[in-house]
Amino acid sequence: MFSNNRFGTPVITFNNPKSTQKHQNFFTDSALHFQWNATPMSNWRMKYKNGYRHYAIMNADTNTNLWNFPAMYLAKLPAEKFTITKQLKFTSLQVGERAGFILFGKSYASIELQNTTNGLRLNYVECNNADKGNKEKSTTLLEKAPPTIFVRMQMQEGAIVNFSYSIDGITFITMPSNFKAVQGVWVGAKYGFYCTANHPTNDAGFLALD
Repeated sequence: MFSNNRFGTPVITFNNPKSTQKHQNFFTDSALHFQWNATPMSNWRMKYKNGYRHYAIMNADTNTNLWNFPAMYLAKLPAEKFTITKQLKFTSLQVGERAGFILFGKSYASIELQNTTNGLRLNYVECNNADKGNKEKSTTLLEKAPPTIFVRMQMQEGAIVNFSYSIDGITFITMPSNFKAVQGVWVGAKYGFYCTANHPTNDAGFLALD
């Protein structure tokens, strides 16, 4: 409340301000909690039918890691303990393109689909101290992967994370080791998606998200 001299006056109770914004479901509505890692460009994400296409954007640091990759679509962690399951649908048109689900911070981990000369490959990726320019460590999970997979991230107390993947969305294969979530710069760890390319092209692949 304001008094006549326009200075604020403390009050014990007051009515909530009116709002026309409806409640947003944290896990299904990306309007509020997902943000880009940099000012977005129009070709990063496009509406298509009932979902969105995230196009493969060139990563200038493709030989090191994803720390400076701008087209990272991320959200803050919702709780101390939680489980998230997402479906990745990757239509890749160029060798070298990658699309994945990531827990991102100064160190990060992800499960990704990568287009190679032998077709799509499923990888588990970790990068410790990415902000220092360290290279990723990639472990092949499937040499011949389908374009659609399910990924799951389980967060436990102490910021301990375990990733798993599934082909049918029913039976999940868990990674043999856990990953410790690490904060970013000025922000905590985040989770989300990326779709990268290692060279410029006018015919980029895309990651389809609901």
